[in-house]
Amino acid sequence: MSEEKGKEIKQAELERKIKIHKVPYIISNTLFIDSISAYIKKYKQEKTTDPTTGKIKASKKIIIADFDREIAQSYRDEISDKINEIIINHKKNLQEDAIKIRDEIDSLIQTEQKLEKTAELEALKEAKENILKLKSSIIPKAIANEIKENILKKIIDDVHWARIKKTNSIFGNWEKDNIYNEIAQQGTEYFSQLANQLHSNIKKNLSDINNNNAKIIINGYIHKLECAISDSTDSIRFEYYDSSQADYFYPQSSNNIFWQTVQHIKGRGYKKNVRQEYDELLEEFKCNLSSYIDYELKNIFNNFIDSFSENGEEEKI
Repeated sequence: MSEEKGKEIKQAELERKIKIHKVPYIISNTLFIDSISAYIKKYKQEKTTDPTTGKIKASKKIIIADFDREIAQSYRDEISDKINEIIINHKKNLQEDAIKIRDEIDSLIQTEQKLEKTAELEALKEAKENILKLKSSIIPKAIANEIKENILKKIIDDVHWARIKKTNSIFGNWEKDNIYNEIAQQGTEYFSQLANQLHSNIKKNLSDINNNNAKIIINGYIHKLECAISDSTDSIRFEYYDSSQADYFYPQSSNNIFWQTVQHIKGRGYKKNVRQEYDELLEEFKCNLSSYIDYELKNIFNNFIDSFSENGEEEKI
């Protein structure tokens, strides 16, 4: 197989795994090299005696005698160049984002500076008051049982019993079915649904503003809201992963009665019995899982309301 063909196969395999596990990864940041090609191989003749027949057998064994320093250096240079390319591209993207945000903020500041205590301020004040009146219906609530069932479906119901057994044998840390990653993913997806609903509810209740200057200001507030949702999504992913690994399923050892129990389950009804153990454990912590999401949603809403604070008194939930 040619080196280029091998790289194509590895790249296709990586792209497939990224797609399956929904990893936010930029494939162009990956460098594929055939590091083995730098080795200088040598064949060594070996003689062994067959323990059954007593006959002497000759065989060839491949050993690494040395390595091609020119090829090895070219790989080092290639890796260094790739790292520099990634850094340069990352800086460029950050600079572009910074310029865009700065322009939006400058536009927002300039517009606010032009505002007088007239129709624009009245429109912003009215918008804030309307949002606060409807806050209980605008902020969606996380349902603990839904979160728990989503997790159970992903780590038990949709998984073959043999994979579950393998995952349980290594305390949930199997690379093919890592329950902590799956729990974090389910928490993130559930939060994203509710955060998008919150975003939609807020925009819907601000859609009837007629003052153009007030609309520009509020569009800036909406952009801040979207940034806050993105940050909270990362927080939820970390919180779900960390709490499940460091708390709910801790310790990842035979000293944990949960892992002792699921590792000893066998026979007919295996998945059902394992599911029951996971269900009982998650039942104990499901309110924590939902409270993380509720807290982030309320915090996002409060920060959005704080955007109006210069134009009216603060009011939080």
